[in-house]
Amino acid sequence: MDNIIGLQDYPVGSPIHGLMGAGELATLHKALTTGQGIVAEGATGGQTFRVQSLERTLKVATEASERELVLWPRLKKDPAMSTTIEYTRLEDWGDSGDFAHLFDSEIAAVRETDATYKRLVELVKYLVVKKEVSFPATLVQNIVDPMAQKAHEGTMQILRAAEFAFAYGDASVNELEFNGFLKQIEDAAQSVPEISLDWEGNPPTEDMLEEASRIVADHFGYLDFMVMSTRAVRDLTRTLFPKQRITQPPSPDGRYGSPLQSWAASNSVIEIKGSRYIRNFRPRSEGMTGAPTAPAQGSLSATAADDSTSKLELNTTYYYWVSNSVTGLESAGTAVSATTSAVTPQKITISLADAGFGTGATYMTIYRSKTNDITTATRIARVKRVGGGSATTYVDRNYVRDNCTDAIGFTWTPEVLSLKQLAPLMKMDIAQTTTSLRFLILLYITPVLFVPTKCIRIRNIGLLPLDEEAK
Repeated sequence: MDNIIGLQDYPVGSPIHGLMGAGELATLHKALTTGQGIVAEGATGGQTFRVQSLERTLKVATEASERELVLWPRLKKDPAMSTTIEYTRLEDWGDSGDFAHLFDSEIAAVRETDATYKRLVELVKYLVVKKEVSFPATLVQNIVDPMAQKAHEGTMQILRAAEFAFAYGDASVNELEFNGFLKQIEDAAQSVPEISLDWEGNPPTEDMLEEASRIVADHFGYLDFMVMSTRAVRDLTRTLFPKQRITQPPSPDGRYGSPLQSWAASNSVIEIKGSRYIRNFRPRSEGMTGAPTAPAQGSLSATAADDSTSKLELNTTYYYWVSNSVTGLESAGTAVSATTSAVTPQKITISLADAGFGTGATYMTIYRSKTNDITTATRIARVKRVGGGSATTYVDRNYVRDNCTDAIGFTWTPEVLSLKQLAPLMKMDIAQTTTSLRFLILLYITPVLFVPTKCIRIRNIGLLPLDEEAK
């Protein structure tokens, strides 16, 4: 028993007893880390005793807190009483037309004009991340409390994932995702096409904001909040406040510039926010850990065919990279290309044979560029695997352009949109079976656009070149 370390070997107040004075902890930490990383192995002559500055502030390379998110803190959270959110939408009062049919003779039979309702449903989806902290790490003082830091990491991972999915979530591709705002607006645009405004690769301008405000107003909404990529906000600012049009007077402390925060359109005043989560996605040169294998070259094809509705450019070679994915785990991209006719508008059909999907892959992701360089390509589509031995296809008519971004405009009222939340963002401990402490960060939510026709998606917002003078 003489060689067994026990409680008697630790002074009262040490971490193993649950407490340690700040001075003792500082001494222990310095003893364990003196010269670490800057002293040569086996050094002599007192090199390890050099003066050190032990910086105690954690350096964060990404968001410092959820306050830096855009949609999450702004969305009204409403309790969900079920994993299925069902609601009814009034789509028409029953008096569409020029209203003249409501005028009638005093002795005529009164015509019936019923309103139109639609029953809809959204499902609550589940976001989770598991964290683990070794027991010894909880016993020593470090630059941060390891349990608190891991909980914060997990929280930010969950909220970042939610923020991305608020824009790009698509349950028709990955059933584990909820439908984001872009998907919900696009679904509504099948019957009301104008709420999906195609900017056709042009840079953002005040005309874009005016047209969006008009469209929402014509559908009985009030466009008062718009979120877009930080690049689009930058280009709008450069367009609306160019040097040659407005000479900005300096502030008393020498500060110049007029950052864009809102735009007073003819039909509404639009608050504008830039979000780093509305952005381009680029193909991977290497697959993620745990992802399916990349599509085999022979299983992938790109074929051009005549289509008068296509917006693809004539006599142009389009380069595609296709990857296999399952629940967000994505393989490397496999290249394929096709060239359009010089005289006739054409579409390009991307086809991936069922055998070309990696084990477990449930959808393919397609990226495109007009140069044969994977670093210049951006995502244009995700397509659910057909399965059953049938090929999975995507028809490209340039309705989604590469290297372009989106903007989402809202009538920001609880009657139009809400975030349904089944339970609070929570930390759940897992049973301890090893010398580590494990826990989950959980969130059950789904965003709901009750009236997507009072919102708008602006797609294919192009880039204003940095060397171009704003006109």
